[in-house]
Amino acid sequence: MTNKIKKIKFLLLCFLVFSCTDASHSLSTRPYLSQVTENSIVVSWRTSVPTPTVVEYGETKAYGFSVRTDKQTRFHSVTLTGLKPSTEYHYRVLSGKPTQDYPFRTAVRPGEPFTFAVYGDTRPNDENHVGVLRQILKTRPLFILNTGDLTEDDKEACWQDYLSVICDKTGAAEIIPIYSTVGNHDGIEHGNDALYFRYFVLPVNDFYRDEAYYSFDIGGAHFISLNSYLPFDPGSPQYEWLAEDLKKSAHSKWKIVFLHEPLYSTGKHGSNLDERMILSPLFEQGGVSLVFSGHDHIYERTERIKGVTYIVTGGGGSPLYSAAKAEWVAASDRSHHFCKVRIEGTRCDVTMIRADGTTGDRFVLTR
Repeated sequence: MTNKIKKIKFLLLCFLVFSCTDASHSLSTRPYLSQVTENSIVVSWRTSVPTPTVVEYGETKAYGFSVRTDKQTRFHSVTLTGLKPSTEYHYRVLSGKPTQDYPFRTAVRPGEPFTFAVYGDTRPNDENHVGVLRQILKTRPLFILNTGDLTEDDKEACWQDYLSVICDKTGAAEIIPIYSTVGNHDGIEHGNDALYFRYFVLPVNDFYRDEAYYSFDIGGAHFISLNSYLPFDPGSPQYEWLAEDLKKSAHSKWKIVFLHEPLYSTGKHGSNLDERMILSPLFEQGGVSLVFSGHDHIYERTERIKGVTYIVTGGGGSPLYSAAKAEWVAASDRSHHFCKVRIEGTRCDVTMIRADGTTGDRFVLTR
């Protein structure tokens, strides 16, 4: 009898050890956030083996709410709904062993002030990228815009490297939602089959039900993500969608565009003159105030051109380029950096902050 009890205890112990080991290794990508609104947010992660999708969340670490999908999958994404505006929440993922607790904030109501960060071209230097993200975290932005070239190539190992920086090494994406636009290194040759679209759950445009370009509203400001690698000439789906989107957002006090290739740049790649010729009239007529881009690994700001300020912010981690002189350049800098943007009513305050924490440029727009 004693031997039988010992055997049962041994088997139970083996089961517990196996279960804990399996659970602890099931999460191959820690959680990361996207698509924050006043009442919802998207949580995504990846597991090494197929598991159910489970998230607990609430206004305290006691949670109180949960979302569960029993379908077994490796790519997980769930939308937490029924949230309150401008409120801090907590969440954890339970695909195997529960993760630690993570906080996040919902979007502000229209008219309330908020801060967001913009940067791009984070590939492929982890150390530089980490330095920029640590400075971003100090500003406590509501969300982050990435202007593309998140990674070196559309390969599993490259995306895992990028995710390890924004999650494991800095913890940024676990608490701050990220919106991105696709760059030339992000798998554009694969179209909608690119891993970019598997890893990131982005808003879907209401014309073509596509994530390749999209828009969203936060705090009364309207944000537009464009795709530099899909047709944007008059008559193309992207052009027609943009023209209609700008009309629909006529009530928005601030309209901010982000895309990968710059309309104005003195850097290595230079200005995309086709974009400038076709898109700038739409921006001017549609009331766009700011256009952020990457591609050139510099910081550069134009003078206000027919009501629009164009900024290249490609210093997220990639090897740096040099800027040149042009009559429309108001400021430029060769550094790893990001832009902190504060919107407060009729005032928009933009500050370029280097990876060492120093300020490289600052200007204010009013409407």
